[in-house]
Amino acid sequence: NLIRAKQLTLFYIDFCKAFDSVVHNKLPLKLKSYGISGHLHNWIEALLSNRQQMVKIGSVLSNPVPVNSGVPQGMFLGPTLFILYINDFCDHIKSRCVLFAGDVKLFNT
Repeated sequence: NLIRAKQLTLFYIDFCKAFDSVVHNKLPLKLKSYGISGHLHNWIEALLSNRQQMVKIGSVLSNPVPVNSGVPQGMFLGPTLFILYINDFCDHIKSRCVLFAGDVKLFNT
């Protein structure tokens, strides 16, 4: 009985600041492609639209700056929106691909 040795190539990818990488104007298009429409789609789009952030140091508050990417963290919907955003990632990769939250494993045997 011969055991054939096989080579395994494995890459681990960790999306840095994963939830911050979701581009607001692309997410609604992806949601529609998954059949998410109507009130739910409009609510999610409104949740991400016209977001701003400011910094407060002591009693001084900065001017608002627009936020064009990222899903709200600490909210139940954040991880779900991120997963829907990257769900088609493996469709564009020639090797086998496994997604888990903000991590991707690519491998060939």
